[in-house]
Amino acid sequence: MRLDLVRQLAEAVRYAHNRSLYHRALAARSVYVSARPDGSRPELRITDWQTAARDFDTNATLLRSLGNATLDTGLIEDAAQVYLAPETEQPYADPIDLDVFGLGAVSYLILTGQPPATQRSALRERLRTDSGLRLFAVVDGVSEELDNLIYQATRPEPDDRLGTADRFIDLLDAAEEENAAPEPSPVTEIDPLSALPGQSLDGEWSVRRVLGTGATARALLVERIVEDEDGETHIEERVFKVALDQEKAERLRAEARALEQVGGGTVVQLKGGPREVAERTLLELEYAGERTLGARLRGEGKLSYHELERYGSDLFTALDQLAAKGVRHRDIKPDNLGLYRRSDRTWQLMLFDFSLADASDRDIKAGTRGYLDPFLGSVRRAHYDDHAERYAAAVTLHEMASGERPLWGDGQSDPVASENAELSIASELFEPALQDGLTAFFERALHSDTERRFDTLRQMRDAWYEIFRAADARRPATTPATVDTVSDSVEDTREAAAEAAGLETSLDAAGLSPRAISVANSLGATTVEGLLDIQPYIISKARGAGALVRKELNRRRKQWAARLRQSAVPVVRPARPGPEAEAPATRAETVLSIDDMAARLAPATGRKGSHRPEAIRLTLGLPPEDGGLSPLGPWPVQARVAQRIGIQQPPVSRHHRNAIKDWHETAWLKDVRNTFVEIVQAAGRVMTAQELAVELRIRHGAGDDTEERVLAKSLAIVRAAVEAETWGSEADGDEQHEPRLDWHRRDDVVLIASESLPGTSDPSPSELCDYAAALGKAAERLAHEETLPGRALVVRELRAVPAPEGLPPLADTRLVALAAAVAPTAEASPRLELYPRDLPLDRALRISQAGAGVRREHGITPQELNNRLRARFPDLALLAGGRNPHMSSRKRH
Repeated sequence: MRLDLVRQLAEAVRYAHNRSLYHRALAARSVYVSARPDGSRPELRITDWQTAARDFDTNATLLRSLGNATLDTGLIEDAAQVYLAPETEQPYADPIDLDVFGLGAVSYLILTGQPPATQRSALRERLRTDSGLRLFAVVDGVSEELDNLIYQATRPEPDDRLGTADRFIDLLDAAEEENAAPEPSPVTEIDPLSALPGQSLDGEWSVRRVLGTGATARALLVERIVEDEDGETHIEERVFKVALDQEKAERLRAEARALEQVGGGTVVQLKGGPREVAERTLLELEYAGERTLGARLRGEGKLSYHELERYGSDLFTALDQLAAKGVRHRDIKPDNLGLYRRSDRTWQLMLFDFSLADASDRDIKAGTRGYLDPFLGSVRRAHYDDHAERYAAAVTLHEMASGERPLWGDGQSDPVASENAELSIASELFEPALQDGLTAFFERALHSDTERRFDTLRQMRDAWYEIFRAADARRPATTPATVDTVSDSVEDTREAAAEAAGLETSLDAAGLSPRAISVANSLGATTVEGLLDIQPYIISKARGAGALVRKELNRRRKQWAARLRQSAVPVVRPARPGPEAEAPATRAETVLSIDDMAARLAPATGRKGSHRPEAIRLTLGLPPEDGGLSPLGPWPVQARVAQRIGIQQPPVSRHHRNAIKDWHETAWLKDVRNTFVEIVQAAGRVMTAQELAVELRIRHGAGDDTEERVLAKSLAIVRAAVEAETWGSEADGDEQHEPRLDWHRRDDVVLIASESLPGTSDPSPSELCDYAAALGKAAERLAHEETLPGRALVVRELRAVPAPEGLPPLADTRLVALAAAVAPTAEASPRLELYPRDLPLDRALRISQAGAGVRREHGITPQELNNRLRARFPDLALLAGGRNPHMSSRKRH
């Protein structure tokens, strides 16, 4: 009897948590026990929900309990204090942790007949000394399993405590099996409502586990040993669904009638019943799986590309079965969809729990909040209808695709009564290749006006399938190497992209299918090099990947490894300034490092009173030799240099012009200038000074100086080389140099552009820089949209920016990179998304699903979490401390 009360309490807590409801102050006075009308056994209810928290405002399935509402302890009676977790008074305590502790503390009272302590101070002291509540301390005859259950649920540290009510129930199952009473005599039948694991029912079935108790019935997982035609034995499983009383038995009979019509395939089958066992009405049902889709989403986050298509198809198949027989489920949601493993070891969804199938159409509140159509009950829709059934299915699909439910307004207000309540779809959480299609699908499927929703289930199903057909036909993003590739075949286009891919090529542009990209991203790879770092056996075990996708990934990995990993890495041999280094050196002989070139640009000490060395050092932005950065930053104007030194501008201008002339005549800088001309031309003829400095840093290497100082030195070299290249327009003599580069300042950004060749229609450097500035403004706007824009939208919007006449279209990768480089705070991800550099941590975690698959008992290290975030948002400001040198400080103009 006592264990039965503990189970009722645990199942009530689990029931509430599955509906996003958390009590937060569970105590003895909050538990009401009464006798059933037939006097069969006590019935337990939880009351006093004034301290409760609901998370419909967050609508998250994964990491749903963030404790974002403080608990007002003034609402809690003094007598309840001895049942509350130690962290109750702390701001933003996790409500699941609070409820698990309360569950353990009240269970302690039920099992021992004594409260955990007489006052809160005594409870704290007991937890400090014993590290949890022990049944052994006050009663004899309890099993070690039961004692451990209460101890684990009442650990003082939340991280050491049981993580969920589900886990509490799992351990309770084991404890009940250990404590099961001896088998009664054959004359006496065990009441199914009180049966424990290990006990027999109906003479042939043995209870393996209690699955739970709902408003209508108690569900038991039972098993028996059967022998097949070949004489081999195996275990057969069933679910016994037992009515709580005779009134609820009618609901079970109605459920049986529905299942007789629609059971089988993706709908749970009725295997027997209704029948009576120990005067209880029960149904024998097919077992729909070890866990539900809801548990899968809560534990691991949204579904993969492959899983979403497969399980979405299963859901539509189940709905088709119901529609064909005119049956409505009335409570479609992830918690009523089991993950069933077929005999061929593949997985499918199985719809179960038809206890509301006979609910009256006038009862528009039957079902689960969050999945109920909020627009039922209006004058036009006074009764439950097919639109409401499809609405619940659409919410379930949305949760499968994003890990969250859609929201109307703030999640609290009534969208019917509030004209300002708009639908919020979690578009930024969808798979990138599916984002546009899914967004349009849910905007229609969940529309407030049924006239604008899908007219039929078939229409809705066809639209769902079309999302995946369109995504599978998506072409890879273009790169400078593939932008001119033209092919009508998607496969030919992908093959060409794979052949042209390099180590740094984004997987979105490397010729993989969207399905393969999705799996690679889930493994932490966003570039070709990242995929090469993943071993084939890991790819073969990738979660949510079909066989074809795994083969594609391993085939491409093998192709790229053979071609790219064989290339020898050039050795950089830094040269030191000295007499022997003054002679012109070929690239084959030596490669000057950033430090070498910066040292050669540093002006020599002049005569006493000369301002030339300081003026040139400040103009180039060279960092001081004793550490730190130049006080004026990179690329300052002459007026600021003069003001800093305390002289007039004309002398600064004179020193600057003389230095440019010297740079123009410097032999080693000519090689750098030639390299810059090639880099800018390959980048679409325009790029920022910072981009050029980063490329220089990658090609020439640097010493062990700080990344900020290395970047400052690189920018100094860029300025000297570009200004040396412009000198030809003012040089005299027969050998006048024709400049190949020019630079312009747009707001706070310095842009380098290729000069137009005489006699061509090429755009001028000024036109190119204006175009780049316009791209930057578009990128800044996109990055701060309410919903993070995916690749398709980003490329589409940037293509809409008018390009100068005569400029060939930029590759997708270059277009996005240039726009992000010019924008003040926008950054580009490897997936060609745009995001704000100061993206808040909570939003970054939500979008990246960085917490998906993290088990509470193991947790995740800060470095692992950092790596997951960086894979999606490499230039996030909060990660700046651990960024690679060539990625840092790109926006520090």
